[in-house]
Amino acid sequence: MNDTLIKVLYMISCIFFIRGIKLLGKTATARKGNFYSAIGMLIAVVTVLIQKDVMSAFSTDAATWGGNPLLSNGYCWIVAAVLIGTVIGAIWSKKVQMTGMPELVALFNGFGGLSSLLVALTQYIAASKGDYFTAVSLGLTIAIGAVAFTGSLVAWGKLSGKMTFKGWVIPAKNAVNGVLCVLGLVAIIAYACFTKENPLGFAEIEKCGVIACTAIFLLLGFTMVIPIGGGDMPVIISFLNALSGLAAAFAGFAINNTVLVVSGCLVGASGLILTLIMCKAMNRTFGSLLFKSFGGQKKKGANGPAKEPKSMSVEDAYMILEAAKNVVFVPGYGMAVAQAQHAVKELCDKLEENGAEVNFAIHPVAGRMRQPRERRVDNFHSCKRSEAMYAGPHERLAC
Repeated sequence: MNDTLIKVLYMISCIFFIRGIKLLGKTATARKGNFYSAIGMLIAVVTVLIQKDVMSAFSTDAATWGGNPLLSNGYCWIVAAVLIGTVIGAIWSKKVQMTGMPELVALFNGFGGLSSLLVALTQYIAASKGDYFTAVSLGLTIAIGAVAFTGSLVAWGKLSGKMTFKGWVIPAKNAVNGVLCVLGLVAIIAYACFTKENPLGFAEIEKCGVIACTAIFLLLGFTMVIPIGGGDMPVIISFLNALSGLAAAFAGFAINNTVLVVSGCLVGASGLILTLIMCKAMNRTFGSLLFKSFGGQKKKGANGPAKEPKSMSVEDAYMILEAAKNVVFVPGYGMAVAQAQHAVKELCDKLEENGAEVNFAIHPVAGRMRQPRERRVDNFHSCKRSEAMYAGPHERLAC
């Protein structure tokens, strides 16, 4: 295919990506945004498949593959992989419950990081090392993809309850993570800046650098996410999503693919922005996300005057709701797990029959996860009242 036409198709796919992300920002246009993004991805995939470079990784000699010409055709392998992935995805999407979507999203983030990691390792094996920028990009792809993969596995295990890691304590966690990060960067430098003929006299320095980088950053993903509590997983999942996007962007630099760079930057930037928004909503800083353990020990003291917790009986709640004129529901993950959406809708109908105005708001953290919603609302209002009755760990009902 002509190089100019390839660039034009890549540009069109990038436009679909950007437009799709823009439309995903509103509930009314989210489906259309998802559809536009899918079209952009289809154009990008087809453009890559019809390039001659796709075949270069496979031998054109059928004898190499046991005399079978199909096995020597790269497109056959690609079609087989697509079919296998489609079957697995279809079965998985049918079996997973809506309340299991957060851990599924975490697992998808891990697969994104793993794919970037495998692309970088394949590029290292199949192609010769390029210039310094390309080599460093390949090393960063391995590093970020490895962290996103193992970190997402831990997040999936915590949310699904399959790996609780209770009692796991990493002494001097920040120091351990810092040492691992420094060692991993040294391994990247060893691969990118040295060749077989080097002053150290170590001919296998490039190979050892790639192996060490992969192992160290796979371990770093575990040590970074294990101390974080399960209740704070939405924030770390958003951060890992940003890492998977950055890994894809660096992979695009490593293999010289423009659309991969653009799409990876979009995912990385949007994931990082969402992480900052969620940190702000939880009264945390981005530094506390990276260097402090969520869900760990609480501070001995807090700023401001001490306040007594307020409890409320069912009878008191009934009296307050009966006299309420304006009620705001803030559904969250707890409501989805309890499958209480029908009860919430029934309560909403009774309040409206009693003359109260009922609105819905989005929880600053749990509301940004993929959760089931039986009742859709077009207008969401922020809940600014200081007194609220908590209906669960992630939702409140304000009067």
